[in-house]
Amino acid sequence: MKRFIRDIVIFISPIVILIMVVEVVLYCMPNTYRLKSELLQQTDSTTQTIALGNSHAYYGYCAAQAAGACNLANVSQTLRIDRLLLERAIHHKKALKHVLLFVDHSNLYDAPLSRGREHWRATYYKRYMNLPMESMSARDWLEVTNVASAKNKLLNLFKGNASTCDSVGWGMAYVPSPADSSLLTLSACREAAERHSLTSLSDAKINVRDVMLMAAYCEAHHLQMWVVQPPVMPGYYEHITQAQHALLGELMKRLSNVPNVRVIDMQRDSDFSREDFHDADHLNNMGARKFTKKLQAIMH
Repeated sequence: MKRFIRDIVIFISPIVILIMVVEVVLYCMPNTYRLKSELLQQTDSTTQTIALGNSHAYYGYCAAQAAGACNLANVSQTLRIDRLLLERAIHHKKALKHVLLFVDHSNLYDAPLSRGREHWRATYYKRYMNLPMESMSARDWLEVTNVASAKNKLLNLFKGNASTCDSVGWGMAYVPSPADSSLLTLSACREAAERHSLTSLSDAKINVRDVMLMAAYCEAHHLQMWVVQPPVMPGYYEHITQAQHALLGELMKRLSNVPNVRVIDMQRDSDFSREDFHDADHLNNMGARKFTKKLQAIMH
């Protein structure tokens, strides 16, 4: 029996050691979460504007074009996480005046991150940003347990682009490319709209509550809140259900009645053409710069 146990330990030990080594390598790699934690935790008197939201904000808002701005958005970031980040930003950013919150059909109906399609991202928020993640399962305690995500991080490391955002948090990966044409077809637009379909009214209500709480936080701290819906392809917008349009519209109506909130809806802005998009609902780098410039003009 002792020999059997010894043989098992000898067999398993290299695997455990390999997992530990890979986990340490993954942890030590630069990434957007660590960078944004540093941006967030730095107490300063220069940051006047922060952007919050999911990939629409991460890839869409080029903070370097706006003096004193930083982009705290990230891919698949939920509105609950935005609320937690806002609370911390209010504490650390002494000159904060403007909060840009991206709210649209891509995040208003999200489930909590820990039980969403990209649940493994909860590990990053817990580990690199020290945010409280509720109901994390054992599968998300280690990065290496999500093989696809760990593989992509390691591949990016070998390619020399472990972090894909600039020093103020803008995601730069969507460089215009002829390959984008396959992501801009009518069928691709329809599929993107279907991915963002309303699946749980209770989740939507929780997200609405979080948005309204953020508006209240901003009002209490004398901050101007700009609720933004960035441009999307027409084929994407047209395939969003009427129920979803109505729910988003009702939220925007409520927010419009809050004194310190202004709604900016550019979803169907005719200034943006096919050349400005990476896919159905994300701007490419060129489109993001155009969008940021137009947004800054509206804010000032």
